[in-house]
Amino acid sequence: MTTEIYAYRLLVWLADHTGRDTYQVVNIVQFAAVENLPVAQEERAARLLEGAAQLLEARGYVTLYVASGPTIDARLTAEGVSEAERIVAERADPVARLDHALSGLVKAAYADPTGGLRLDVFVATATFLGEHLKIDEVLRAARYLHDYGLAVIGSGAGGQPETLTLTSRGIDCALAGTKVRKCVSDQNTSATGPTFNQYISAGGTGAQGMSVTQNVGVQPAQLADLVRQLRDVAPRLELARPARDEFLQDVEVLEDSEQDPQERLSAGQRIKAALIQGGTAVGVEAILAGLTNIAGMISG
Repeated sequence: MTTEIYAYRLLVWLADHTGRDTYQVVNIVQFAAVENLPVAQEERAARLLEGAAQLLEARGYVTLYVASGPTIDARLTAEGVSEAERIVAERADPVARLDHALSGLVKAAYADPTGGLRLDVFVATATFLGEHLKIDEVLRAARYLHDYGLAVIGSGAGGQPETLTLTSRGIDCALAGTKVRKCVSDQNTSATGPTFNQYISAGGTGAQGMSVTQNVGVQPAQLADLVRQLRDVAPRLELARPARDEFLQDVEVLEDSEQDPQERLSAGQRIKAALIQGGTAVGVEAILAGLTNIAGMISG
């Protein structure tokens, strides 16, 4: 636990313990006992407590009164009460928690030297304003990144989400330094991709012979990521050589924006069938989901 995390927890505890009374002086050493730290960590806890208290004082949230020995007395300021109330409110806001989980996943995945962030490791250390994120919140954020083409989720032997790997779009978000949802919005606005014209003949007496033109945008970066993943997984599919060659030919059709949309959709269906038939490799489930997204963009 870092000093910053400990400071959030200490400030909220002080506000609760004093009933938000800015005149009450509290021996904050009591807070270490609330944390239930084992005896072996008492010295480290004392250092964290002192550092957290000094950090809160530097930010104007508490006034410290240091007595002899290990005693550290503190009094909340009005600013400290306001900050404690903000922390409690943000902790209860699901949107704020999702935003934080999204940013944390993107930063951690970008910084991971293996290129594939282990989700269990992230869950074990991820916090929001001093409070641990729940596994369901992290998985929801991971699915969001996957659904918008920012990352690929790798599954373990039991089919459970295990790793998160950024795509080129995800790396762009990490480098942009903005909130992930804003990055997604900016990418969708600036990179609408090529347009396909799909002509649909409507049947029925009143609409016989009528043609409808449908413009469908496919984002190049998202399609490029999917094509790369398909080519990477091809050697690991349990398919005979001719079937694997046909699989790669279909990938070329799917990639080619000059192809007729219906031909690309048919190629996508054959790719999906091949993945289901021979796809025991890690990551196939995530690729299938990405394939479904691209097919939806092509078909409208």
